[in-house]
Amino acid sequence: NVIAMPHRGACTPESEDRCAVMAAEQMFDYLKNGNIKNSVNFPECSLGFLESADRLCVFHENKPNLLQQITNLISSTGTNIDNMISKAKGAIAYTMLDISEKATDDLLSKISSVKGVVRVRKI
Repeated sequence: NVIAMPHRGACTPESEDRCAVMAAEQMFDYLKNGNIKNSVNFPECSLGFLESADRLCVFHENKPNLLQQITNLISSTGTNIDNMISKAKGAIAYTMLDISEKATDDLLSKISSVKGVVRVRKI
């Protein structure tokens, strides 16, 4: 004695408009600050607004000692890491690092060359 009916609340014009606005806001936050929210493939990760000289966003494999290699490269330049967060989702991880100095192309190249690093983005 059951009549199964799909929930259609998300199909109203208002909800579709709101979903589009939310997606645009989240994309803007990623482009401006590197924050990831509601991603299917990556973990949710946020450091808020950029307040340091530079923010490095590193997509990498979720393996032991990878973060240590990245932070060692940064500290070897005499640059301090002011703030950092790293989140993993399965085999992939996303790390955001706020650093006290501007990141040089040489530093970005060295981080990119670490085995297991997929991509480095400087904001």
